[in-house]
Amino acid sequence: MNGQLITHLDRGPWHCSNHCPDASVPAACPIGSGWLYLLTFSARAGPACRARSHAADPAPRGRAKAAPAAPRPALPTPGSGLGRPRPACPRRPGRVLSLIWKGRSPRKTAGRIAVFLAPHCPARSHRVQGGPTGRRMRSAAPTQDPATTHLGLAATRKTGETRDVFGDHTCVLTDEMISAWSRGALGAGFDRVLFRRQHLSQVVAVELTDGRRVVVKARPFEERLAGCVAVQAALAEAGFPCPAPIAEPARIGGHAVTAETLIADGDLLPPASGSGPLAGLLAQLIDTAPPVESVPSLSPSPPWTGWDHPGARLWPDRDDRGQDLNQANGPRWIDDAAQQVRRQMRSHHSPARIGHGDWESQNIRWRGGDQPLAVHDWDSVIAQPEEAIVGLAAAVWPAAGLPDEAASIAQTDEFISAYQIAAGRTWSGRQVQAAWAAGLWVRLFNAKKDAAAGSGPQLDRLANEISERLARAGLVGSARRP
Repeated sequence: MNGQLITHLDRGPWHCSNHCPDASVPAACPIGSGWLYLLTFSARAGPACRARSHAADPAPRGRAKAAPAAPRPALPTPGSGLGRPRPACPRRPGRVLSLIWKGRSPRKTAGRIAVFLAPHCPARSHRVQGGPTGRRMRSAAPTQDPATTHLGLAATRKTGETRDVFGDHTCVLTDEMISAWSRGALGAGFDRVLFRRQHLSQVVAVELTDGRRVVVKARPFEERLAGCVAVQAALAEAGFPCPAPIAEPARIGGHAVTAETLIADGDLLPPASGSGPLAGLLAQLIDTAPPVESVPSLSPSPPWTGWDHPGARLWPDRDDRGQDLNQANGPRWIDDAAQQVRRQMRSHHSPARIGHGDWESQNIRWRGGDQPLAVHDWDSVIAQPEEAIVGLAAAVWPAAGLPDEAASIAQTDEFISAYQIAAGRTWSGRQVQAAWAAGLWVRLFNAKKDAAAGSGPQLDRLANEISERLARAGLVGSARRP
C-alpha cells in the first residue's frame, strides 16, 4: 500500500458495528482482546458510514439504514463508529485509530483507509462482513528464532513467559501500516519483511525500498521511551556498540513505534568465559552515557528494576506482564526481603547515572570471542545509582533465555569485583552492599512472579540463596528463612 498516515489516534469511545457496505477489508488482525481492521472505501461510500452509537442507533442487525443525503460522501473520523451494532457482540468500546489515504487527494473518500479497533466478540466467529470475499481473519502464531532473540524477544522474560503484553499470538503492525509509517518517518516504504518476532514488544525487521535494513518496534506507549531513545542515540553517536535509532518515537494508537538499524549477527558469550567482558562493557556504557538531566525522564524504572518506584505499596502497580504482584499470594519471606531491600536502597544516597536495566547475556552480541558487536533492548534504560545498575546486572548476567538462568552467588560476586576493576574504582563496603541489595530486588521480583503462578525455577533457586544474598546486602536476619 502506498499511503500516508494523516491523523493519529483519538482516544474517544467507539462502538463495535457492522461495516459500511461500501467498505472492503484488505487486512485485519487481533490485538489483545480485540481486532484491528483496515477498511478501504470506494467512491460510493457515503452517509451510511457516519458515526452512530448503540444508544443512538438501536436498529436490528443488517445493512445500516441510509442517513439523509449529504452534499458529498463522508468518512469515519477518529471518534466515529462504523455502521450498526451486532446484537451478538457485547457493547464494549472500539475506536478508529487513524485514517490513511492511498494515492488520492485526502479530500476524497475513494481510496482512503480507516484503521478501526473493534472489541473481540466471543459469541461469533470473526468473519469479515461487507468485504469482497468474506474471508476469515487469521493470525499466525509467532515463532522464536535463536538468531534474533537479542532484539528483546527472548523466549523468556524473567520467568519464561512467552505471552506478551499484547496477548498471545497478536499482531500490531501490518505490512500496510509499516509501509505507510515508514514512508513518512523513514523516507522510504518497505520492500519485504525479513522477520517478525514479539514478546514484550512486537519487532518487525524490514528491508526498505532504498536498500536499508531496519527494525520497526511497537510496544505500549510510555513517556519514558523518549528518554530511552535519546540515550540510545547518544551512545550510538559516541561509538558505543548498539543499533542507531533512525526515527523519533511515534504514538500510533496506544503504542509507541520506533525504528533502528538492524544488527542481526553476533554470538552469545558463554558464562564460562567469565563476567569480565560484560562488566567491562557495562562500565563503558555508564561512562559514555549522557548525564541524566540531559535526556527526557526515564521514570518510572521497568518493574523488575523498580525498587525506586514512586508508589506507596511494596511492588510496582504492574509487572512486565501487566499483573499486580501486590495482590498475588506468595511466601512471606519474599515480601519481607523485598521490603528491606526497598528501604535500604531508598536510603542510599548516590548520584543517578544512566545504565541498562536488563544486562542479561541474551541481550548482548559478540564477535571474535570477546569483541562486543551490539547491545540490544534499549527500552530497559534506567537512571539509578551506579551501584544499583551494577548490582542488577550482577544478579542476572549469565541469563541466555532459559527460565531458570541467573547468576550464582559466586558469579554475582565476580561481576561486582570485575566492574570495579574495569571502571578503575574501589567501592566502600556500603557501596558493595547496595549493589547486592539492588541485585536481590530483581531476583525477588522474579521469585514473586513464580509464586504468583504457583511455582517456578526462579522461586526455587532464590529460596536456596536468600540467606546468603541478604547477608551480602547487609540485611542479615531481616527476613524469615523460607
